[in-house]
Amino acid sequence: MRDLIAAEKFYGYSKNRKAGLFIVIFMVVAGLLTAFPVNLSHLRDTKSKTEIQAMLSRFDELYRGKDVSGLTALYADAPDVIAIGAGNSEQYIGPEAIEAAYKKEFSELGEIKSVLHKTLSVTISRETASLAAVRYITALSKDEVIHRTGRLTAVLKKVHGKWFFIQTHFSLQPE
Repeated sequence: MRDLIAAEKFYGYSKNRKAGLFIVIFMVVAGLLTAFPVNLSHLRDTKSKTEIQAMLSRFDELYRGKDVSGLTALYADAPDVIAIGAGNSEQYIGPEAIEAAYKKEFSELGEIKSVLHKTLSVTISRETASLAAVRYITALSKDEVIHRTGRLTAVLKKVHGKWFFIQTHFSLQPE
């Protein structure tokens, strides 16, 4: 037995055995990670979806309150940011044009009783997201209650940790 221990020490068998065991363990772990990859992006996406839902809730509040500057602040401060409406000529490019569009829209509406978005989908890829939602609005116009259902599709970008619209498209369902 003493000769075997001496031989192991002389030839380094004990060190090789430890290194071999380490290599085998490493290969098994690497194989498992390859077979069952750990994807943590769903945690980031869940947080981002919560932030985007909060942004849509904020949009609803601002719209109900006819807060033009608040709504405009939800859009990225970029010259190519765009909002498209349901009409042929409703294409507003840039923050100033979007602000003017909301002013015009609110001047034509009476009191807004409720605004609600029901999100159909949110897709996130790093700092960019797209969404589709159904939009329900109840408003008063000349003492008449109006119920409007429409759709919203949007592209958002995360800038300095906060989501902003870079494109929106609102459409109304036919009456």
